[in-house]
Amino acid sequence: MRSSISVLIVALALSAIVLPSLCAMAHAVSSYQVGVKTGEVAYYELTGSYGFFPSQPETQMTVQSVAGTNITAGFTSFFLMAS
Repeated sequence: MRSSISVLIVALALSAIVLPSLCAMAHAVSSYQVGVKTGEVAYYELTGSYGFFPSQPETQMTVQSVAGTNITAGFTSFFLMAS
């Protein structure tokens, strides 16, 4: 009984060492592309108590340049007057 338990423990230990080496290795992403282009625009609405006028404050973001994974953007705040 003891010898069969010892054999089982040795077999489990060996399989724990050997099985991971049989699996394919994972690879990291080799390249990354940004999802925006120069000149694209996005609008954001701001909410909260920031001292704005009681209209709807909005911010416009414009992508100014894209170099690899570096993105430069400009932000302009303006208000849409309620009609």
